Amino acid sequence: MRVVVDTNVLISGLLSGQGAPATILRLALHGEIELIFSPQTVQEHWLVVHYPKILKRLEKLGISIETAERALRSLVEMSSLVPGKDHVDVIADNPSDNVFLACAVEGKADVLVSGDNHLKQLKSYQNIQIVDPAHFLDLIKKRMKIWSYISDAFPIVPRKRKKRLRGNLITN
Repeated sequence: MRVVVDTNVLISGLLSGQGAPATILRLALHGEIELIFSPQTVQEHWLVVHYPKILKRLEKLGISIETAERALRSLVEMSSLVPGKDHVDVIADNPSDNVFLACAVEGKADVLVSGDNHLKQLKSYQNIQIVDPAHFLDLIKKRMKIWSYISDAFPIVPRKRKKRLRGNLITN
């Protein structure tokens, strides 16, 4: 599943390490979803990670700005990067949100994940769902449950049978 995350989701995931935004980032790190960035979205994320209130929060958590920058760079490097040539002008109240819509369109995203009301009010844009982090996790759980069923029923590599012994699962 191809996914664009807006800045509030990405920063929340990096700072908290828990909750839906962090789970989304972990899914990306484990290759369960594919994150999509454009130069404009990377720039937006980079600017926000350097906001004074974010720097204070990082300091409070004992995270250096260098560590936060490295984490952001790592996410971008392992993701798909689109050229950023598409432009949209849909959200007049908060024009910076338009870069996420443009990235989603250019990257042929399935979903744009955002906590931003300007984006969530759209619900979809050019067949791209726009959902909050919790709703996205519901979507991915359904998809993964179906995939898990298919892969269990028709494994590419035969799996060993598992036996239950004294309350622990062991593989023969």
